[in-house]
Amino acid sequence: MLHNYLFIDECGDPEFYGKRKKLLVGELGYQPLLILGLVETSDRRALRQAILELQQRLSGDSLYRSIPSVKKADWFLHARADHTDVRAEVFKFIRAYEDIRFHAVIARKDIQRFSQKHNNRPSEFYFDVVQHLLRGRLRPEVYQHIYLAQKQKSGQSQLMDQGQYLWSNLD
Repeated sequence: MLHNYLFIDECGDPEFYGKRKKLLVGELGYQPLLILGLVETSDRRALRQAILELQQRLSGDSLYRSIPSVKKADWFLHARADHTDVRAEVFKFIRAYEDIRFHAVIARKDIQRFSQKHNNRPSEFYFDVVQHLLRGRLRPEVYQHIYLAQKQKSGQSQLMDQGQYLWSNLD
């Protein structure tokens, strides 16, 4: 059986309310979009090895080693925290790597839809967006390994409950 590996991560968050149910919409720092990205590969070990080699090459290069974050012994690639020159190298890598596909969904955070469709529950909104991201990508003849980035605000049981809903409602 063929295997396919799907890695999902987000930019932004599914939250509409802060502490004590304070509405965040329109407030400074509010993120009006939730973006989910998916990296797909058929050989996760080869991809991981290639990324580790890229990281090692960058950390061994005197130009990149002059960047404070790259100097650290525990440095690892992370788009949000990386210097723009490091990000440029990662983008070159992604463009050249043969066995990788990228997909994304951009969701506009609409308070009325959040209330009506998602019952004011950020996890329902999040998994609705995941459902859109996966739609048409899962094939029954391929064993799918799906990895969701750890969400800080959702407990494991909540993720499992929403995951069950997602799989049962996926086209």
